[in-house]
Amino acid sequence: MIINSMDNQLDQLNPLDQLELIDNLQRLGAAYNFEQVFESFRDKTGSFSARVCDDVKAILSFNLLYCLDLYVNTYISFQPQYSYCRKFVAKAVALITLIDDIYDVYGTLPELELLTDAITRWDIKAMKQLPSYMKTSFLSLFNFINEVVHHILKEKNSNVSMTLIKVSKNMAQAQTTEARWYHYPYKPTLDEYLNNAYISVTGPIMATLSYISSANAILEKDLKFLESNPDIIKWSSTAFRLQDDLGTSPA
Repeated sequence: MIINSMDNQLDQLNPLDQLELIDNLQRLGAAYNFEQVFESFRDKTGSFSARVCDDVKAILSFNLLYCLDLYVNTYISFQPQYSYCRKFVAKAVALITLIDDIYDVYGTLPELELLTDAITRWDIKAMKQLPSYMKTSFLSLFNFINEVVHHILKEKNSNVSMTLIKVSKNMAQAQTTEARWYHYPYKPTLDEYLNNAYISVTGPIMATLSYISSANAILEKDLKFLESNPDIIKWSSTAFRLQDDLGTSPA
């Protein structure tokens, strides 16, 4: 079917090419048509039709394309006033990917517990307890968050330290939960998995960083909204996580 063809073509593109494709589609107005395409997948009752339900991977891939289009359009605009946002989101992606690899691949469970403890305490002195290869990553995260806090305080007269520290702690704790499940081993229930997965996939911290580093004025009510992990962040992050899981599942 058409969506399978789209899925195969997207798989052949590297991430930068995918973002360029989305940007081009957005400029051509394709984003407006995503909702119409989704509606074409529904039957008369409003549910997804049988032909679509049989191709879960394709649906999630298309949903990811839609979410990325929305993300690029909302947070990583090509307009000059968003240069700071693009710069720091790019830094955040690289740093968070590194930390994610430590939790997923390189760290032993005792080492990961130490790393999470250091992030939770948010104390530079806690770095002493870490193995040498983790110290650089912790220090990079610590310095990056402080750099963003300093810039926002200077440019916008807003203190976002508590918000950014909170989402960083939540990310680390969610990653540790998954590490414990793997090492024990423990098979979580679906609800346990999903309630943790949307945080460990880093959706909340990326959304928060994107908002804070944008050119818009920072409002306290918006920070509280982001800290509450609203449905728009929870479900888009969940969709992204499920799509990511499909890449490593045995099918």
